[in-house]
Amino acid sequence: MRAWVKWRPIRTSDGYNRKKDVNDNSEKVYALHLETASDNCKAGKKMSETWYGSSKTTFPNGTKMHLVPPYNTILSTANKGKYATLIACQAALSACIGVGTTWDFTTNLLLDRPEPKTKISIRQILMSIQSQTCTGKPVFHTIDKQWHSENVLTLSFFPENETDARTLIAGLVPFIRYSHDPWYMNAFSNEAKVHHQTSRWDHETR
Repeated sequence: MRAWVKWRPIRTSDGYNRKKDVNDNSEKVYALHLETASDNCKAGKKMSETWYGSSKTTFPNGTKMHLVPPYNTILSTANKGKYATLIACQAALSACIGVGTTWDFTTNLLLDRPEPKTKISIRQILMSIQSQTCTGKPVFHTIDKQWHSENVLTLSFFPENETDARTLIAGLVPFIRYSHDPWYMNAFSNEAKVHHQTSRWDHETR
């Protein structure tokens, strides 16, 4: 059984529901609020423990993550005081993450479609690419469908992986063509395939 979750950005301050101050130019810091169907809550919680469990020692890119309740549900004054530290840490992490986009897909819904034989999706392929500068860490931090877009993907990465990441984003079509089953090429638009018809991928130099 699979447990599906979705997320939405929420403000990480008690001023979230207040009227916006037109003179407030401060940076707004957001968190990702996880949601799942009520009848799927148990499975969703079990799945999220893979990364968020208190006893876990392995995390994406070595970044330990926590599930934090919405500010207005916290009753303890001491715990509310910890929010300032949390927001500062989150802002520091967000500030150093680079972002790239690709328009090469016919539809970004194919990102998670598994190949019939191996059951491996393009997301899994891309997230398994190892960094050349950080041993044992992936190049990409996250890969997501762009909001309100049918074909754009947004890929994030840490500064030390920027060269690797931008090369892979620019050469996504030849990388897949020369590294994986031809089935995956169905995910790319005709324009992208024509644009890269003479491109070649070098595994050593990327």
